[in-house]
Amino acid sequence: VGLFGIMAVEFRDGKPHRELLLTGSDVSVVDSFADYLLHHADAAFLEMSERKECIGEEDGDGEDDGSIIVRVFRQGNGKGSRK
Repeated sequence: VGLFGIMAVEFRDGKPHRELLLTGSDVSVVDSFADYLLHHADAAFLEMSERKECIGEEDGDGEDDGSIIVRVFRQGNGKGSRK
């Protein structure tokens, strides 16, 4: 799978705290989508930030051996994803 995303929400003190996990076997696709979320003007209202402690990558040998990349983001604007 080139790109797979999972959205999660947790309520703390009655407020939603949303996260998005992106993973896939195609590093360039995952990185491209992540770049859009972090830097594109059309996604700015989501206020996304990446959780660096959650980054997992393929082994870097360039071989298609079924390895994946994982990137996790926090959404600062909890109401933004309802649109």
